[in-house]
Amino acid sequence: MTGENFMRIDRNAHIKQLKDGLEWARQAYWSYLKQVGFIHDDKAIQLEKQTDIAEYNLWCAQEEDRIRRRKA
Repeated sequence: MTGENFMRIDRNAHIKQLKDGLEWARQAYWSYLKQVGFIHDDKAIQLEKQTDIAEYNLWCAQEEDRIRRRKA
């Protein structure tokens, strides 16, 4: 195996680890929102079907702001 092939495999493994970590964090956040009652399953399913990460991040920030305002 050449050094270039090894670097490519190593980079691909690193990218997969990052994607797995992001997926774990996303699922943990959804579980938290469901557990505390700020989101219902139908809304979660609808949003999970979206593929645009920017929209997901914006929605999360809006939900966090809404939660903060509700507590204030």
